[in-house]
Amino acid sequence: MYSNCVWCHIALLVAFLTGFILESSVGHECKRKCEVGRPMVCEYNFTVENYFTLSRACHSCPFEEADCFRPHCISTNGLKKNVLAVNREIPGPAIEVCVGDTVRVWVRNRMEDGSATSLHWHGLRQRNSNIMDGASRLTQCDVAPGHDFRYRISFEFLHGKFDLF
Repeated sequence: MYSNCVWCHIALLVAFLTGFILESSVGHECKRKCEVGRPMVCEYNFTVENYFTLSRACHSCPFEEADCFRPHCISTNGLKKNVLAVNREIPGPAIEVCVGDTVRVWVRNRMEDGSATSLHWHGLRQRNSNIMDGASRLTQCDVAPGHDFRYRISFEFLHGKFDLF
């Protein structure tokens, strides 16, 4: 049985025609030492958009290595290509919470190519909230271009495919 004081690092998959994105983050207030009986409501904002690797944000990357670490620079393998990004990052922000926390994720679809999207939470049990599972056209309608959707997930217990620290 898992303790209530366990970190949950959730791998997010963006359900989109071309694939998925895994998320990672820094400095969120919910990334903390877990304490029994002290749950939090954790808010996240994810902007999903078409983006380019080696965009102007990268300046002289890959020729100047330091430029590859600039904010919003996605260098990947050094080739220019169109990608699907969350918060202009690949991987994007992680969600790290404690058992008992409630997570609210605002997904803003800003894809200019007219694509709809959703977030599917692999391995998380959606007890009484299957509409929040994010399985595109199965448990929820897609988030249309230019629209927003708020996911609300309660972490009552650990279950499924995510890393435990």
